[in-house]
Amino acid sequence: MNNKRAQVANWIMKILASIGLIVVLAFVVWGGVQTIKSAPSMYSFLSSSLTASVIKITSVFIPSGTNTEDIEGEQIKEEDLSSYGNDALPNQTTITQGQESSNTYMFSGGNRVVSDPDGFVDLSVIILATGILDKTTNEFIATSSIKLSDKVAISFEVINKGTRTSSGWTFNAVLPTFPHHIFHSKSQHALGPGDKIEFTLGFDSIAGVGEQEIIINVDPAGNINESTKSNNIVRVTVTVDEIN
Repeated sequence: MNNKRAQVANWIMKILASIGLIVVLAFVVWGGVQTIKSAPSMYSFLSSSLTASVIKITSVFIPSGTNTEDIEGEQIKEEDLSSYGNDALPNQTTITQGQESSNTYMFSGGNRVVSDPDGFVDLSVIILATGILDKTTNEFIATSSIKLSDKVAISFEVINKGTRTSSGWTFNAVLPTFPHHIFHSKSQHALGPGDKIEFTLGFDSIAGVGEQEIIINVDPAGNINESTKSNNIVRVTVTVDEIN
């Protein structure tokens, strides 16, 4: 009799354990479904919180052997990119030599360096200036006097110091915003030997007062085979003061 009772008890315990396992699995599945459902709203929150971080980015392509004084018309096309949120921004305006058309700028004179198919690529980035964007015109102003309420801006240049034309490339910009933000560019114009692109990147929502670091990293994924990578990253510190 005791044996029979033990068997019945054991059988009941197994049934209860099975039921418990089914309940746990059902809860896990339900939780996963809720997480998936909430993912779009979570992404929307992150996107909206970063929307104000990147305000404007402009660029101008300068072929090798070209004097910037010879550029006819406007040099930089400005775009208000605040609506793009956390997505990568669209391809920037590029400038090619030849007939002028929409978003294309004509250069006079200059002799471009011929690409050597057996040569090497060497993308190099340098900081041209730091400053702010004018709140009315959105134009870049080089200055060391930066307030917490300003739109911080950085002007930098990427040049191919090599002897062979690069493929398309990208860059990252680590920005001292709140919340913290890394800007990922889309593919940029291929650069021949001596070709360069000058960028102006502006943003607001500064993290705080004091020294704030900006980092530009060209070809962060290492997709381009270069003779050296030591000149692909630059860092610059700007000092932000309290609002007057």
